[in-house]
Amino acid sequence: MARTRGRVVLVGYTGKPATLDVLDVVVRETEIRGSVGATLADAHTVMRMAEARLVRGCVQAEYPLEQVNEALARLADGNVTGRLVVIP
Repeated sequence: MARTRGRVVLVGYTGKPATLDVLDVVVRETEIRGSVGATLADAHTVMRMAEARLVRGCVQAEYPLEQVNEALARLADGNVTGRLVVIP
């Protein structure tokens, strides 16, 4: 999802391995970094960037609040790439 010479920041904790296309990373000169946490100022910056459409999210599915258990089950099964959104 990153553009050429873009940066991918990995967040969250999991013990599961990840796969990637090494050729794509090398050819596109993608930088891959890990992040443990962020500050409130960082959150404000990201919100401004999202408002200006400088970052994109990857929403895989939306669920009404009544189906929150189904969304949680998908997360627990590891069948989610991106984000699930629960709509109140």
